Amino acid sequence: MDLNQVKKRERFYKNNSFIFGNKDETNQWPLGKQSHIDVSECPICLESFVEKEKLVRLKCLHVYHEDCLEALLRYRTECSLCKKSIDI
Repeated sequence: MDLNQVKKRERFYKNNSFIFGNKDETNQWPLGKQSHIDVSECPICLESFVEKEKLVRLKCLHVYHEDCLEALLRYRTECSLCKKSIDI
């Protein structure tokens, strides 16, 4: 990965990451189901989100553990649930 790709990835995580349980984020993105989007567990590892974990919300609104998404991005550049492209 070249320096330009590293910087793009850092910007992506900075703009899309949040700490689970943070009061400001919780008001905007409540726990449980939000319309058809389940934000209670990671769709990759299937573990429930717990407070203080670092999560990433994609443009399609699906939420992942940051580490799980990083692993996914090594193999594919689309959301594992809806198949929309993940623009980094």
